Amino acid sequence: MASDDRERQRRRSSLAERFDRLTGRNLLLKVVLLTAGLVTAISTLTTAVVSVVEWRPKKDWRSVEYAKLGRLRAGHTLESFRAVLGAPLYRRTPKSGALTYSTFSPRPEYWVDVVTDSDDVSVAFAVTSCEADFRPTFTFRDGPANPRVTLRATRFQDMEERSSADVKALQGMTSSSYAFHVIGSSNPTSYRSLAWGVNDTCAAWTEDQTEDALEPWAEWHIRTEDSEVIRPWSELAPSDQERLGRVVVNTYAETAPFTEFSKVYPEQIGVDRITVRP
Repeated sequence: MASDDRERQRRRSSLAERFDRLTGRNLLLKVVLLTAGLVTAISTLTTAVVSVVEWRPKKDWRSVEYAKLGRLRAGHTLESFRAVLGAPLYRRTPKSGALTYSTFSPRPEYWVDVVTDSDDVSVAFAVTSCEADFRPTFTFRDGPANPRVTLRATRFQDMEERSSADVKALQGMTSSSYAFHVIGSSNPTSYRSLAWGVNDTCAAWTEDQTEDALEPWAEWHIRTEDSEVIRPWSELAPSDQERLGRVVVNTYAETAPFTEFSKVYPEQIGVDRITVRP
């Protein structure tokens, strides 16, 4: 065993001597070899650092967007919405001139519609999700009269508040179609009006089938002279309650205190597909 160790030591010494004889008189070669060794070491270290950085878990962009939406509140200034969402893509003021509608699209997955008064203070806003896996949750406040709505997950029948809500719906044919539950302003909601439901805005940009889901409302307009149905949930026929109950919500909206949706969204709640269609 000792003889083997001595033999290995002799070989290493011999290699070292030959390397020294080879480079001893060649400074340039020593510099080249030293540089190569440094480059190899730096490259190895860089690869290790990159691997560690790539291994670190990345924050899901959805959670970032959900946090943004959670900061929105009707009553904030338009500037506060711009600070969170960026510049609006569309802005329109109807002939009356009392209110202005600004439509934001921070990402292709969703729209935000903000209604402001002459002082650029928001009186209402609505969020519409256009992707099945974009599911922000809105909880106005804890309590039985304040809904917790998750877009693209909550169904009409999931909401206990539906019994005290009005249904606002229209099968628009060539115009916009929608169906919403609406709760008027009162003490349990801090005198804000709340709404959740579906509109067909996403059909203008994606293969979303919301318009097909709204098809049952066509027969409502055979039974009524009004172009739009607005009535308490309890007054709907059981078959209509069943159909509406299965529909998945894609839009949430709220107003500033002491404001009703009929004043700010006399027809469809939220962004209108006629405004944003390509």
